[in-house]
Amino acid sequence: MGERVAVTGAAGHLGRAVVARLLDLADRGEVEQVVALDRAPSPRRHPRLRSVVADVRDPGLARHLAGCQAVVHLAFVVEAGSRDPAEVQAINVGGTQAVVRAALEAGAAQVVYASSIAVYGFHPDNAGRVLDERAPVRGNEDFYYTRTKAEVERWLDEVEASTPALVVTRLRPSLFVDPGSGRARLLRGPVLLRFGAGDAPVHVTHQEDVADAVLLALRRRARGAFNLATEEPLPLAAFGAAVGRRAVRVPGAALRALEAAYALGLGDVDPAWFTRTVAHPIVVTSERARRDLGWRPRWPTTGAVLRAVAGRPTACASPATRLVLGGAALASRLPGGLGMGAHVESESRSIAGALNLVFTGRAPSEWHLRLDGGLARVLPGLAPDARAQVRMADDVFHVLLAGRLAWTTAQMTGRVRFQGPGEFAFIPGLIVERFRGLGQAAGLKGAPGRALRRLVARRAGLEEPR
Repeated sequence: MGERVAVTGAAGHLGRAVVARLLDLADRGEVEQVVALDRAPSPRRHPRLRSVVADVRDPGLARHLAGCQAVVHLAFVVEAGSRDPAEVQAINVGGTQAVVRAALEAGAAQVVYASSIAVYGFHPDNAGRVLDERAPVRGNEDFYYTRTKAEVERWLDEVEASTPALVVTRLRPSLFVDPGSGRARLLRGPVLLRFGAGDAPVHVTHQEDVADAVLLALRRRARGAFNLATEEPLPLAAFGAAVGRRAVRVPGAALRALEAAYALGLGDVDPAWFTRTVAHPIVVTSERARRDLGWRPRWPTTGAVLRAVAGRPTACASPATRLVLGGAALASRLPGGLGMGAHVESESRSIAGALNLVFTGRAPSEWHLRLDGGLARVLPGLAPDARAQVRMADDVFHVLLAGRLAWTTAQMTGRVRFQGPGEFAFIPGLIVERFRGLGQAAGLKGAPGRALRRLVARRAGLEEPR
């Protein structure tokens, strides 16, 4: 990008993630300076970082943005907002307007605004629908968060109409989770608490994927609105199963007690976050972000996000997948690791980096391969720095291993989805090929491999072909 970028709300969870990404670009010479603006100083120290302690309502805000070609506006009252409606209005709406006006005064070319899918409103008639960016913006008047998000977007409509030279990007993420937050710690407990019946699907997106979208929007100078949400949203009732833990429903009496405590000034999280959002969850498609921004979330499904944050990426893996990849993970710890095979030695030696393996269906799990110098290591969980990703249903993996489905056929029919550089494309097929080759040696030498193939087939409910 080669420019100065300002980030408001830089000390918040998402703000810290975005600032860290921009500083990585600064290390590579792609960003000249990052201006981190917040009421709290930035915890980071970097020669290309300028920390500014300021409020988005401060007069003279434009002087802090001088020389910035782009402004990422993240400052917003999120969870503790209904106690002082005037302050919420002043920060969420007035503060956003002040930032955009200051960006215009400073000569910025782009404003990236962190909106939310909540702008569509938690309404009964949105339930059961999959919304794209053309859905009407109509926040709930009795819920400060959705109301102010929608009010800002309507005001941005006016800005875009009157100032067409300014690129306004509206990123609309679903609920997203920072693995280091208190919300994430709830997913790591012995049981999960849930509010309401939990029959409607809910998106949970990884914060790192939202931060990725911010950088993509800056790189592409993208105009307009973009939903950012995982595929395969899950009902709250399924969250426990998604991480291999028991889920306990919070009784109505406890919720009413929570509401009463909040009314008395105890606690900072408005119970509306539990009642309103659960009653009529919003489900969206993020196809536009994938198509126009090139957004490829590393944690593509809600279950993958929940397992990553809970630290249990393989908790729901099937016995067959656990046997194959768990065994490969143990073998790859041995000196020399796992070789890719003599017949592909020259190709594999030139490949370095991680390949994520995402298994979906009734037994979802996440793994990755780290390749270097023709050797591979298999590890649980998804690698944040992965260069490629393969996604398939768990039972498709079993059919491939059993030799009942060709790798090329699985790709052509969409049963396997690959994304990333072409140099990685042959690696998953090679894994299947290597497994099928186990036990080919005659006699006792091949007996262990044949026994493993039969065991995997039985665990997968398949009959090993002879």
